[in-house]
Amino acid sequence: MVRGTLRAALLGAATAALLGASAAHAASVTETPVQIPASMPDDSGAPVLLDGGVDVPSEGCPCPGVILNHGFLGNWHNSGDLARQLAARGYVVLRYSSRGFGNTPGEVDLMGPKERQDLLDAVHWLNASEAAPIKGLVRHNDIGQYGASYGGAHAWSLALSNDPAVRTVVPTATWTDIYDALLPNDVELLFYTNGFYATGLTPVAAAQDSELSTDDNYSQEMHRWVAEANTGLNTQDLEVGLDSRSVTGRYGDIHIPVFIVQGTNDGLFSQNQAVDAYRALDGHVPVRLYVGGVGHPPSNSDENSPEAQHIGAEVLAWFEHYLKGVDNGIDRMPPIEYSHAKYFDNTWDHKTVSANRYPFGPAKRMYLCAATPQGGTLSDAPCDSSAVPAAVTNSAGQGLDEEPYTGGYAIQLHQGLQDNTGQDFDLSQAPPTLSFDGPVLTKPLDLVGIPHFHYEVASASILPAGVKGGAAAYQLDPKLYDVDADGKATIITRGAWSEQLNSQQPTDLGQHGVEFDAFGLSYTLPAGHHLRIALTSSDGAYLRPTPNPFAAVLFPGTSVTLPSGADMFPTPPMEDQQ
Repeated sequence: MVRGTLRAALLGAATAALLGASAAHAASVTETPVQIPASMPDDSGAPVLLDGGVDVPSEGCPCPGVILNHGFLGNWHNSGDLARQLAARGYVVLRYSSRGFGNTPGEVDLMGPKERQDLLDAVHWLNASEAAPIKGLVRHNDIGQYGASYGGAHAWSLALSNDPAVRTVVPTATWTDIYDALLPNDVELLFYTNGFYATGLTPVAAAQDSELSTDDNYSQEMHRWVAEANTGLNTQDLEVGLDSRSVTGRYGDIHIPVFIVQGTNDGLFSQNQAVDAYRALDGHVPVRLYVGGVGHPPSNSDENSPEAQHIGAEVLAWFEHYLKGVDNGIDRMPPIEYSHAKYFDNTWDHKTVSANRYPFGPAKRMYLCAATPQGGTLSDAPCDSSAVPAAVTNSAGQGLDEEPYTGGYAIQLHQGLQDNTGQDFDLSQAPPTLSFDGPVLTKPLDLVGIPHFHYEVASASILPAGVKGGAAAYQLDPKLYDVDADGKATIITRGAWSEQLNSQQPTDLGQHGVEFDAFGLSYTLPAGHHLRIALTSSDGAYLRPTPNPFAAVLFPGTSVTLPSGADMFPTPPMEDQQ
């Protein structure tokens, strides 16, 4: 993990959506460093000053205020170009370093109570208009906020605050349910969770800059939660802590317009949570959703990309309408907008499609029909085959009883599973991945939204997990591929699934059904290609594999429901909405 790469990715995500949006500067801008007293001390009781800066236009004020919050690993200096562009457009723009980052003391706590109060302190400072250098320049109770990734979590927090000064927020490339984001279906995003945890810690960050530091800029909760995620132990504590830093289940407390921007191929925060948030807010407050190829890798985090500038123009129009009252048509645009995006190496085609509601067309259900121990086919009709394949823990691969890790336990797994004829399985050569191929397409297949899986499954494992999030009964993580005529497979989305065991249950789970969503996508398979679905017993190092040796068996009835973009239409120009 390279700290510079992670920082560039997050900062790109945090600024991409607005940079380049203002081609003509309406006024010159003055930037002044500021320090804002925080209401709450650090964890040792020492006072905290929020280190920041304010950008003020030379003319045209009183103006609306905008607060920009940076991403994880960042500080207030990172979004200087964006702040100056907004100020030149007639906004007083405040930035500050979140506690534990930059020159702001205190401890990072994943938007805990102190960071939430810091944000309100910044709002109140900006809204007071009596402190130099903004005295008399900020219109009272006319403040918006923009932030991506960690800054997007600030946006949701501010939306929940119901502070009378805040008129709108733009959460971008962020979470709504951080437990489900970092541990989707109780499978940890191993790479991202540990990468950001390590590179954001001051001693590690200083060492990578050839400096020495013994400072600890994380709360003790942060340290404990990452240990719980990595070990799978006591994750009830983790879930309770992260739930208090999430907006899911509290959308009824939001009473201001919200513009949600999310990456369809964002490897950290999937589009699923943004879609859920939009659907919860629709009809309750003015809300807009843009899902495209921007965000955390493998999304494009280039702040100068054409799609970033396209989004930026819309976000600027959103601010112009909801902070300045400009009738520019943004509120009459179709409320949902998508671009198609490859999972890796996406290049925007300068096109988007829109919809008035989700889902975007009739769903297509396909059955995973086994023909061999390695998998089989995808069919529109339920399977008439009696073949029942098994997948085993990925560490063994084929040869479950020939690995030091699993060999001593393999006999127990053999005895724990039977096929649909009542025969015990021979798992010695069972594969770690089951693969299913659909028919060659005679016309393009447009997939936009969130795939849904139904497993008919039985499993046997060595260790029954006594707590949620511990050693799973089994893990079968799906991947969806576009396979061309030459057999080259290109991943288009993936998912995470593990099933937990209760400590009171035996070590085997008989045949039963489970339901879960994979990560969303926005992709068109061309004619002549076909869809492949692989179910793998681990997807490391992206996802944390279970340490529990297991075998899982799929029965007929296992299926995937594919989302459709059939009813979407080309996005109309904003001026057509006048």
